[in-house]
Amino acid sequence: MPLRNRSRFTPARCVRLGALALIAACGPRDPMTAPYDLVITNARIVDGTGNPYYYGDLGIRGTRIGTIAPLGALAEATTKVKVDARGLVVAPGFIDIQAHSWNALLFADGRVIGKVSQGVTTEILGESTTPGPSNERIDSLYNGGDPDDALMRAQVKTFRGDHGFGTWLAAMEQHGNSVNVGSYLGASTVRAYAMGQAQGDAPAAALDTMRGVVRRAMTDGAFGISTALIYPPGSYALTRELTELAKAMAPFHGTYISHIRGEE
Repeated sequence: MPLRNRSRFTPARCVRLGALALIAACGPRDPMTAPYDLVITNARIVDGTGNPYYYGDLGIRGTRIGTIAPLGALAEATTKVKVDARGLVVAPGFIDIQAHSWNALLFADGRVIGKVSQGVTTEILGESTTPGPSNERIDSLYNGGDPDDALMRAQVKTFRGDHGFGTWLAAMEQHGNSVNVGSYLGASTVRAYAMGQAQGDAPAAALDTMRGVVRRAMTDGAFGISTALIYPPGSYALTRELTELAKAMAPFHGTYISHIRGEE
């Protein structure tokens, strides 16, 4: 489901077992004698705190980890399913901080097997561009002849108007996905919404439009603003423009991330 900015991003704790990711938020410890839905034994546990790994057993009830116990403590526990994790690792779910899975999250199998089977349980989208908001000016960004451009032309028309970013998040939520999803607002999308592919400094009217787009997207749940200043139209943006976008974002406590202008 989409994760929306509420001033702090707290990813769910998840469990990874080899090629199988088990999404489970940690809950209070409960007696080891209680029945479980799933018990994982002989696990090499990497808990995400920075501590060295350790060996142990885990008891899971529903979608919550009920017990993290010493090695062998749950060997005889009552459970619907038992998994011997000998030689495997159990860890919190991985966060893909630069995902480009728009099409998969909108149209493909909602189980998202390609990511979950690698232990990814959270996708962060929005580097430079996002499908929403869109208007006729943005259509020109996808005027190539390859299949991806054709798909994007059809896709962005679904997320027209001021609240297109929120409409896009809602569409992913309605489709249903096994991973958590969050997104930055693409600064190139913001510029193209106001100016298309025009080069040069943004005039005052365009800046006003951009600031409005940022405020609406932040209200609709964007984590912040993301730029890719090495690619057009983001490469046309001057520092003044980026500063104005950041000012519009600031009251919402968002963050600014950037693919810088040069990579040498």
